[in-house]
Amino acid sequence: MNNNSRLNKNRFKPLPEQSEEKKVGVPTSLLKSARHTGQLNLSGRSLKEVPLDVWRINLDIPSQTISLGEVDERWWDQVDLKKLILASNEIKCIPNEVKYLPALNVLDAHDNCIEYLSDEISELKELGKLHLSHNKLTSLPDSLCQATALKVLLLAGNSLQSLPVNFGFLINLEELDLSDNKLTSLPESFGSLVQIKKLDLSKNLLTSLPNSFDSLKSLINLNLSTNKLTVLPKGFGKLTSLEIFECSYNLITTFTTFDDQTNIKQLFLGYNRIQKIEDNAFEKMQSLVSLSLRDNAISEIPESFTKLRTLERADLSNNSLSTLPNAVGKMNLKSLTLDGNSMRSIRRDIVDRGTNAILAYLKSRLPEEKVPDEEIKIPKSVSKVNDNDQQKKIQENNKAVTDQFLIATTKNLSFSGGSGSIPSSFWLPGAQISKISIQHNGLTVYPLEIMNYASTLSELDISHNKLSNILDTVNILTKLVFLDLSHNVLSSLPSSISQLEHLLEVVLSFNKYSSIPPCLFKCKKLQTLLLSNNQITDIDVVGLLEMKCLRTLDLSNNNIACVPPQLGNVEWLQSLNLDGNPFRNPRAQILMKGTQNLLAYLRDRIPT
Repeated sequence: MNNNSRLNKNRFKPLPEQSEEKKVGVPTSLLKSARHTGQLNLSGRSLKEVPLDVWRINLDIPSQTISLGEVDERWWDQVDLKKLILASNEIKCIPNEVKYLPALNVLDAHDNCIEYLSDEISELKELGKLHLSHNKLTSLPDSLCQATALKVLLLAGNSLQSLPVNFGFLINLEELDLSDNKLTSLPESFGSLVQIKKLDLSKNLLTSLPNSFDSLKSLINLNLSTNKLTVLPKGFGKLTSLEIFECSYNLITTFTTFDDQTNIKQLFLGYNRIQKIEDNAFEKMQSLVSLSLRDNAISEIPESFTKLRTLERADLSNNSLSTLPNAVGKMNLKSLTLDGNSMRSIRRDIVDRGTNAILAYLKSRLPEEKVPDEEIKIPKSVSKVNDNDQQKKIQENNKAVTDQFLIATTKNLSFSGGSGSIPSSFWLPGAQISKISIQHNGLTVYPLEIMNYASTLSELDISHNKLSNILDTVNILTKLVFLDLSHNVLSSLPSSISQLEHLLEVVLSFNKYSSIPPCLFKCKKLQTLLLSNNQITDIDVVGLLEMKCLRTLDLSNNNIACVPPQLGNVEWLQSLNLDGNPFRNPRAQILMKGTQNLLAYLRDRIPT
């Protein structure tokens, strides 16, 4: 049979066959494959427009392939195109021909030069995801509101100044990203998006929100950072599913009380102009775990703050605080940051010692719960030695901490300047020690004596030594919150570290790690991980995605040659440092824009 013969049953009207050169960078083999798989990826091909045969891929079959002898592309074997990826080209519009792909479920054309979106987009009745971030759109067609199957709509990094009046018709939307546009307001119909779970409106020009906003009862993650909002709507308490609320970098002056009980777990209000926190502002936030109020002008923290029983992290740095309620000392805080305040009621040295010292000091000022100084227990073997003799023996080791009163009140042991070992008299068996600092001692062996404080030790600093390994028995330090092993010669960590379920911060900078220690991925509460100045070559994104509490990750000055786009999915990171690595992308200009911009940049480059 002649190759140009046509099956009588063929219901399609073919276009004249084009040569490879006329396909504007789209090989025939790619189109043929797409007819079988239902997916076509044309990303990164320098396309200035989408070739017509792409839009007509299910309407036209090249005539030479319709013979019975060519079984590769028989019309009855075709599937409708469901996914079309046009990302990272130079395309300027999505034309009317888009209507020829009615079965399309995913259209990804991010990182182009698109200025125009055809009204025919409404013909895509099965379109579930539309990704048009980082283009040049200034408006959206009203017809987009008829694409009611949409669940994911990504429009970040355009120049949108307004949304269609009927935008709320997109009632099945679950994720909407309108960040980095020029929106000054939202339509009242916005409140009809009752299925939306994740909403990003950051980096716009919003001064207020529509009254209907409190109808978004499915909303879990809301980002309103970097706008021009001046107040927090009291109706936010009606957003009963909201867990993460970011509203930093606005013009808010007062932290008001919400009308209803909220389920907010993470609240970020830093970099505003808040001067006053209403007395009952925190009463409706009994699920709060993380709070940032840094870089405001707050002069007083209300007593309602001390009733936040679930709060673990509070950043109050760079405000106008001079004191804190003493009841803060009874809170379950694991991290309290007060840097940049003029604290008159708390000595500077106490603030410098960190969270545990601050809480202990405040608790000691509570009259009804003031705890007398604890006595250091003396082992039975020296029980007959009087206090003076015991003190003299300790003082013989001129590097050891000998002030028992200081140890009793601060619960700290500190020793440095040794030459490869630590005097035995440094260790005080029976003492309720919460912090040990033994840096700059030239240690090559992990001190076994540390295990004597397993039931109370929360901070351990063995930095600036010569350790090449850590004992597996480290897992008995069940209270450990902070671990500093920087400036050693470590290349691995024992797997037992994964059992330290309270660990919040690990410092491993200036060692010999070639990868992120896998055991750390199982430390579910870890918030800070510092791994600068090692020999790390790759980033284990799969592992990092397990660390839902991680907020700070420092991988600067390593040997990372490639940054995987999937790193952008670790959206909960607040500080990511990749400086000083040999990778070429992302470029330095992107890194300088900060963590959130970097993560967004990476996410936009994930193939869909």
